[in-house]
Amino acid sequence: MKHTIILYLILNLVLAACTSSQPTPPEQSSSQKPPVSQESTPTSTSLATAVAPAAPDTPQATVVPSEPQPVAYLLPDPAVGLDQLDSYRLSLTIAFKGKRDGQPAEWDDVHTHVFSRPPAAQFTTLTTRDENGQPLQRLSGSVDDAHYFQAGADQPCQVRWGESVAGGERLNLASLLPPIARATDIGQETVNGVPARHYSITEESNGAQATGKLWIAELGGYVVRYDLSIQANEQFFGPGMEGTQTFQYEVNEVNALQAVPLPAGCPTVLTEIPTLPDALDIMRFPGSMSFATPSSLESAEAFYQTEMKALGWEMLARHAEKAQPLVLIFTRNKGEESALISLKTEAAGVWVAVQMNEPTAP
Repeated sequence: MKHTIILYLILNLVLAACTSSQPTPPEQSSSQKPPVSQESTPTSTSLATAVAPAAPDTPQATVVPSEPQPVAYLLPDPAVGLDQLDSYRLSLTIAFKGKRDGQPAEWDDVHTHVFSRPPAAQFTTLTTRDENGQPLQRLSGSVDDAHYFQAGADQPCQVRWGESVAGGERLNLASLLPPIARATDIGQETVNGVPARHYSITEESNGAQATGKLWIAELGGYVVRYDLSIQANEQFFGPGMEGTQTFQYEVNEVNALQAVPLPAGCPTVLTEIPTLPDALDIMRFPGSMSFATPSSLESAEAFYQTEMKALGWEMLARHAEKAQPLVLIFTRNKGEESALISLKTEAAGVWVAVQMNEPTAP
């Protein structure tokens, strides 16, 4: 089931509790910031972690509070900082339990995301329910320029190559977290192996209550853990809606992942066979690849004669006919594997196509 996540609600809630003597930054109206759905791709800005503004040019000492301290304008953009990490694994569960038009209503969306570089690799999985209440799982991700998509657990994992098929900017799951305008600083705490500042959230306005806890990394400013519960009525959740919405978010294995494995059922693209150093317009697929090169036909053939031998391949045949591509056929493992390399002369150089024939599983 597709659910519209009402992220602006808590922002309105906590801002309503911030009308104090402290300077208030410009506020974004609900007409400027519409509700963010799971299919949207918000743009990250900057993290504001200002407490009360200090006077200009006044040296400030670092103070570790002995008692909880109020902090204003804490987290206007929860997505900040993740792009500075080399690897991590995160999870986000957004759930609602309450009533819709007087009838029981309950749902949850479970997101998982894993990222590492180099090479850049990331996969996101969404587990939810469709309009009929049936389980639904979707997978998307990429390894370098290979882009994967799976529409359901029982559907094939498809792969496409190239920057043009990436589908635009990927959704940062942290951007689905409601911004936090005010919280209480509990102190320093290590969570999920990351030194962080621990904050508590307790706000109430117009019959809506928000309670939760938040941990922000001391180095990098990214959200390490975030637990929030919003209890409200239709004034916040929309006509006929009342209940409790919860957000549970965690980042683990920060800069500790060596590589992101391909999900089960997702095919690898052909990367074993090398390309010429001056290769252009490279396209890789499962079992095949192609590219253009400004090198001569003779140079391309010599390259593959040398490189394939170094990889343990033996030349089986060479087919050269007038006005036809030059075809090189290599075998390996006593003929169980074969590779066909086609070299076609074009005006700007040579077009190279590689097709693999791997052994059939017994």
